[in-house]
This record gives sequence, structure tokens and C-alpha cells, in this order.
Amino acid sequence: MFSDRIAAILQGRNGLSVEEIACELFGPNMDDPEIERVVEAALFSGHQRYQRSRSRPWLWSLVTKDADEASSESSSTENPKYSVLSDDGKRAAIARAKELLPTPYSWQTEALEAWNKAGRRGIIEAVTGSGKTLVGMLAMFASIEEGAKVHIVVPTIDLQRQWFARIHGVIPSQIMVGRRGGGYHSGLESVDVLISVVNSARGKSFQSADFCSGLIIADECHRFGAKLNFSALGQEFEQRLGLSATYHRDDNGHSKFLLPYFERVCYSLNYDRAHLDGVIADFGVVFAGVDLSGEESTEYQYLSDEILMLLKTFRRLMRMEFPDYSSLIAALLDSVAGKYSHRDDRIEHVAKLMLARMRERRRLLESASGKLDALVALGPEILASEGTVVFTQSIEVAIRAESALNGAGIQARAIHSRTDRDVRKYHIRKFGEGDLRAIIAPRILDEGIDFPDADFAVVMASSSTRRQMIQRMGRILRPKHGGRLARFAVLFAQDTVEDPRYGAHGVFRQDIFGSAKGSEIMLSDDYPHALAHLESLRVAPRVAR
Repeated sequence: MFSDRIAAILQGRNGLSVEEIACELFGPNMDDPEIERVVEAALFSGHQRYQRSRSRPWLWSLVTKDADEASSESSSTENPKYSVLSDDGKRAAIARAKELLPTPYSWQTEALEAWNKAGRRGIIEAVTGSGKTLVGMLAMFASIEEGAKVHIVVPTIDLQRQWFARIHGVIPSQIMVGRRGGGYHSGLESVDVLISVVNSARGKSFQSADFCSGLIIADECHRFGAKLNFSALGQEFEQRLGLSATYHRDDNGHSKFLLPYFERVCYSLNYDRAHLDGVIADFGVVFAGVDLSGEESTEYQYLSDEILMLLKTFRRLMRMEFPDYSSLIAALLDSVAGKYSHRDDRIEHVAKLMLARMRERRRLLESASGKLDALVALGPEILASEGTVVFTQSIEVAIRAESALNGAGIQARAIHSRTDRDVRKYHIRKFGEGDLRAIIAPRILDEGIDFPDADFAVVMASSSTRRQMIQRMGRILRPKHGGRLARFAVLFAQDTVEDPRYGAHGVFRQDIFGSAKGSEIMLSDDYPHALAHLESLRVAPRVAR
């Protein structure tokens, strides 16, 4: 009987939300509002069996013999006090739950030890695809065992669902897990572990002394290096763990917000170590150049001249030089925010104009006709791959790339923020089943979310940020069945700011130096060589470790 199943879930629990009850009934991936309405209707119809809290969001519990006493008890337990767990059964349940987790890689154990030695405050950097989530879960269990509450803050709903599914799959029933954001309204007062989307966590305070020993985990913590998102990180949490492929931000937000909060980077996993430990697949990278058309070249030169002129003006008004790209971008963003208007009221205008011209140039380079031609030329390698991901920056280019590949007889679909979520999930599932040869994504796959295995990636928009290149490589770097290599092709417009011969991707190329099986720069007049090199990587034997 449905009501009996609900009662069994509520037995011995202080209070659950409708969403949490529905999740326990139908599984962690249940997010259908219609099912939640059915559960809520059952709760209201069983008024002699169930009771709800007086304040929203309503938390449901079983009616006790003395309703007034139960109500009083419920109120007193909405903010449970921390205490070291004394119940042996609960401790045993947590121990069994940890046994369900994958065996940690040595780097994961080292990272957790480093975080503990740093007083449980710090950022762990690790290349995308290496398993940062497991480190977070191990830290979560350690804090729960000590009676602390855990607040996990993530930048997107997709990441919230992913964390919830992974935790719910192993967590013992004695530990309450809730969500905030994405249609859920749990609070840390009523659960042991809360997974919040940043938009719903901003400004949310847990000022009670009950939370002073709690743990906050910020996944993709670089996203919290902006003033608005930083407000989601509560000062009341004594334990603090940041997870990221690289916490560094071009706007210098890592220095302004992240380091003062987390205090240090306590562990870093680079490609060399990840490759040595077998955490990632063997891989090769090809930088493939394309020519701009005459019209594109003219526009590129015009925009570059404009940017250079504006840069000279900006330097003069600011009365300073900028040692690198990151410091320039940080100064431009600060200027747009009005930070330097007191020096000269022209600074903000020049900064806005310069950033606008830089965006126009990036759009021009991404949409270069030669890149679509090069993508189609890579068709044989896409068809021979075990799945290809094509990365763009804009939705418009993603749609054009989809059309170009389909026109060449290669089944491909673009997924982006305008794609209905169910349609997006359908396309990703078909890709995982092999019915689609390529998925094209403008940034939506850059961070975090689980994705079917693929062994070939093509980047159409050369990013100037090291983080984005690391994140995109992470989409294909999971160890492959049969020891296949992962391959990464970066398309760039020759003789432009994208050209690695003139310094583009310098830091990223240093990152992969020594780990990559190959890292070649191929120009537009040498595509047969580029294709032959990619094919050689595809069929190359796995490197012995």
C-alpha cells in the first residue's frame, strides 16, 4: 500500500520534504513534479497518520501518540546540535556506505590527507575527469562521522542532480540528504547533507552556532570567485573544501575571494601525475590551422587595429603596463565596474569598447568558414572514433556545425541552453548508445556533468583560458576500454591571436608537455599529414606504465 511505503520512509525520521519522500520512493533521478503532487496528496489524505511542520518548506513526519509533544519535539530538532556520533549502528552504516565507493586512486588519498593536514581548509586542483567528486565524498563522510553537517554548493542544476545521485546511491538511511534549488527547498536545519545550486545559496546564512564545525564543499570553486557567487559561501563553516580543474580566474577573483576564504591550494594533480597513475587515458593533441577568407582577414585586421589603439589609450589613462593577459582582463573588468572612474571618467568607456571589440574578434575567429571546412575534413576520424565531441563557444556556430556534419553524412546533434532538457538528455543517451557519431556543445559540457565515453574532441573556438581547455580535454580523458588513446584536435585561424606559433595556448601546451603522446601543429596546406597523424594516434598501442 502506497501509504505504508511512505510511513516506512518516515519511520524514525525528524521530517522530510515532499521532494525527499518522492526521491526515496522512486529513486534519485526522480524529478517529475506530477509524482511529487501524488505524494503530497497522499500525505494530506493521511492526516491521521502524518503531520507537517508549521513553517515552510513543510517537513512531514509520522504522528505520535501525543501530537502536542510531537510538535514540540519537531520544533526542538529543527536545529539539531552537533555531537560525535555515539550510535554504533549508525557508525557501522557509514562504514558500509564508504565500502560502496570506488577504491580511491593514490592521488585522491594524498589530496584528502593534504586537506586534513591543512586544517581542513583548502582548494584541491585536479585535471577534469580525474575524480574530484570522490575526494569530496570522502571528506563529506569524514565530517558526518564527527557529527558535522555538510553543505555542498554547485554552479548548475545538472551538477546538483549528479552529486545527489552519487550520494544517494551509497548514503545510509540514517543520514538525511536534501537539495536546495532546482525546485527543491530543503534547509541545512533539517538534513545532514544539503546540496545547493549557487543561485539558491547566495546570501543564505546558517548563523547558528550549531554549524560552526560544519563542512562546505564548493564544486567548480572557480565559479565562486565572483562577488555575487561568493556570497553563497558561508563564513560560519569551519571546514572548507574547494574543488576545481584550476581555480585561477582571469579577473583575479581567485586572489580577491577564493584564497582569503579557502586559505590555500593544498593539492594539485597535473597531467603528468594523472597519466602516470593511470587516472587518464594516453592522449595526443593536434593543433590544426585554417586560413581566413579575404573578407574575414580584412575584418580581423580592422578589429585588431581597433583593439591595439584602444589598448594604448587604456594604458595611458591608467598610467600602467600589464605584464600578462590575465592582469589586463582583470583591469578591464574592474574599469567597466567603475573602479577607476575617479582617475579619469574616460577609463570606463574605453574599457567597455575594448572588451566589445575583443568579443567581436573572438566571434569572427570562431565562425571562420575554414573551420567548418576543416571539421568536415575530419569526417573520417569522426566516423572512426568511439564518439566525438565538438566544442564551440556560440549556439549559432554549434547549429552550423551540426548542419555541416549532417550534410556530410555524419549523424550529429547540437545541444545547448536553448535545447529542451529532455531533448538534450535524449541526444546524449543516443550518443552513448552509438546512434549519434558526434555531439556539438557550446560550453554546456565544459564543467562537471557526466557524459558518455568519447575518444575524440574537436575545438572550433580556441579558448584563451587554460581552465576551459583542461575542462574540455576532461570530456575524453577517462581511461578507455582496450587501451584506446584519446585525441584532441584544436582548430585555429593561422596568423591570428589563436595561432600557437605565436604564443597562443602556451600555458596549456606546457601542461600537456611530457604527458601527450603527440602534440603537433599542422597548417592548412598540410591536412593530409594532420589526418594521417590523427589516424596514427587512433591505432597506436597503449603506452606501458
